[in-house]
Amino acid sequence: LEEVCKTTIAYIKDRDTDITETLLAPDFPVGGQLLYDKAEIEEIYNTGRGSFKVRSVYSYDKSANCIDITEIPPTTTVEAIIDKVIELMKLKKITEINDIRDETDLKGLKLTIDLKRGTDPDKLMQKLFKITPLQDTFSCNFNILISGYPKVMGVKEILDEWIAFRTECVRRRVYFSLTKAKDRLHLLNGLSKILLDIDKAIKIVRETEQEKEVVPNLMIGFGIDEIQAEYVAEIKLRHLNREYILKQLKDIDELEKQIEDYESILKSKSRVYTIIVKELEEIIKKYSMPRRTKIISASDITSAEEVVEDIPDYPVHLFFTKEGYIKKITPQSLRMSGEQKLKEGDELKIITESTNKKELLFFTNKHQVYKSRVSDFDDSRASLLGDYVPGKLGMEEGETALYMA
Repeated sequence: LEEVCKTTIAYIKDRDTDITETLLAPDFPVGGQLLYDKAEIEEIYNTGRGSFKVRSVYSYDKSANCIDITEIPPTTTVEAIIDKVIELMKLKKITEINDIRDETDLKGLKLTIDLKRGTDPDKLMQKLFKITPLQDTFSCNFNILISGYPKVMGVKEILDEWIAFRTECVRRRVYFSLTKAKDRLHLLNGLSKILLDIDKAIKIVRETEQEKEVVPNLMIGFGIDEIQAEYVAEIKLRHLNREYILKQLKDIDELEKQIEDYESILKSKSRVYTIIVKELEEIIKKYSMPRRTKIISASDITSAEEVVEDIPDYPVHLFFTKEGYIKKITPQSLRMSGEQKLKEGDELKIITESTNKKELLFFTNKHQVYKSRVSDFDDSRASLLGDYVPGKLGMEEGETALYMA
């Protein structure tokens, strides 16, 4: 919240400000570590679309030979992580783990992984970041309703809309206060005329035969309008004295200053912006909290490519369809299976033999190419649809894979 407020203040003062200096990166209640790539963040801020990686926070307990995971990405759950790790253990893709369990309690989240003797915890975590949801991609799509219509907007566009909205809020609030002040001043101006001759006012009220004639008679007697006369007529008899009226009239000078100030604000956009900035500063003082998601430079992270050799290599058959689905089927499973199941209207586009460690390139309808590995996709069967490539690789909305190499 503090970063958002400071960015808004900086943007109000200078529309050309570099918002990445104040709006560092997203922050999540669950914490985690955000792998910071400035180019990725700038792309998200400028276009309203993009993605970044968030990984879990862990520590190694040497005495118990276990890894304690205390923060996870916002896109996953402890259950999903445990299920994936157990699945990989059954497939013998992970052989360094004895047990994994959820030890979350009132103190907070805690996922414990018991290691086999001799296991390097950091190397294992690099491997788990690569093949489990312990590191996940968070996709951004700033789709916002503007005047009832959806629009994808960058951060500066969003701030423009918010500042325009907030400006109107402040102006309406000031206009309301101005109207109230003018109404009050109008009543006191009428009361000031009564002060010139209080006895006359009392006499008019006393000698008027019908109640409905009191207000018209006061209007005629003092040259005031109906609203002012109504206000005077409602004053209690005990208050129709010089002391009470003078005490009320003390507000006239203050009201006139307020009215002048309100009118000045309504005429000046810079004064409205000053009010917005002051309120944002108050919000920072009252509600700001320390950042929970730590920012770490992506370039400083040990690449998971270093541990990719630990991934088992074996022959597979790859099936890529027109709709963008991929199946990875082992020769043994293929021999035992029947006809390939496809989505209605879909058809096989590429059938090829490969191995589990080979790299894949997917070319899309948005003139982009995505790099992946065969091992990133789960072993499948002919009776399943397979993995949907755009979803698996976090492609943009409307983007689909046309060709695989």
